[in-house]
Amino acid sequence: MFNLFLIHGECQKVVDRTSRQFNNQFPNLTPMSKTKFRRIRSNFLQFGGSKYIETRRKLILEDDDHQINTLSYFRANPHASIKPASMDIGLSYTFIQRIPKKHNMHLISDYKN
Repeated sequence: MFNLFLIHGECQKVVDRTSRQFNNQFPNLTPMSKTKFRRIRSNFLQFGGSKYIETRRKLILEDDDHQINTLSYFRANPHASIKPASMDIGLSYTFIQRIPKKHNMHLISDYKN
């Protein structure tokens, strides 16, 4: 990566020249495209290295209030599907899907009762 930025400086910071020069100097490596170089440069400027920092999504804790709300919603509306339930309760689809499964509540079998 150090060589890449040296070549970029030699080419007056022109991305097209940099990618061409890098491909000529290092033919055994995978070819460097302009978009690949721009992505490497932006990651380096933003994060200070070649690898970007992975952002983890915010976890919703499975507290009793969420579970009670979800289970009572499906007890009151046994024919409701998961998508409208997630919109009404305000939780994600997979989170709503996980709660009845955790409590051995099979929504399809409840339709027949």
